[in-house]
Amino acid sequence: MYQAELRSLIDRVAALARLVETALGRARPALLDADLGHARVVLEVLEPLERLHAEIDDSAVDLIARQQPVAGDLRTIVAVLRMNADLERMGALTRHLAEMVRARHPHCVVQSGLREQVQRMSQLAGRLMAEACAVIEAGDTDAAMGMAAEDDDMDRLRGEVYERLLAAADGFEPGQAMDAALIARYYERIADHAVSVGRCMAFRAGRVGLDPKPQSVGPGQES
Repeated sequence: MYQAELRSLIDRVAALARLVETALGRARPALLDADLGHARVVLEVLEPLERLHAEIDDSAVDLIARQQPVAGDLRTIVAVLRMNADLERMGALTRHLAEMVRARHPHCVVQSGLREQVQRMSQLAGRLMAEACAVIEAGDTDAAMGMAAEDDDMDRLRGEVYERLLAAADGFEPGQAMDAALIARYYERIADHAVSVGRCMAFRAGRVGLDPKPQSVGPGQES
């Protein structure tokens, strides 16, 4: 029974990760094509996010209280709690992207001069999210350890967006520049959280320690 409960925690985190992956995939056309329909789907998919996040947290804490786990079992529960927090933030950041699309509709949030960078960032974020899902489901810690290199690519793309904004400062209205900076920052943080999820699975296997917990953010703030 106890081992089944542990397995259930991992399975529920995996399901939450797939939910975020679905929403993130819909956020891409919403942003790039000013597609209000996709933005609505993102918000609908993420509607149960907070409830599922709270249920997983409650179950994990309850299991600690009832079973007082040690060694590998405790590492599993700690990893679940951390991944659950990472996934909640990834979902919240994805929701911010959809809300930006709704706020600017019918105008496109992404300006033509930044379309290539945002498209590449969205694709990379989607790939990292898919890898995080696979790592949770398969427990592939080697794959988890390789995710950090892709995160470096995301950091470079964010830098490109900032450089273009600074180089063409007179070509962007203040609101457009702010939107672009936020989109780049949100995608960068989504990637960071995806890598953190992979690291949690490596921690569960005893291969690494945990990084300090990433800071959370709200709309218009850094994450």
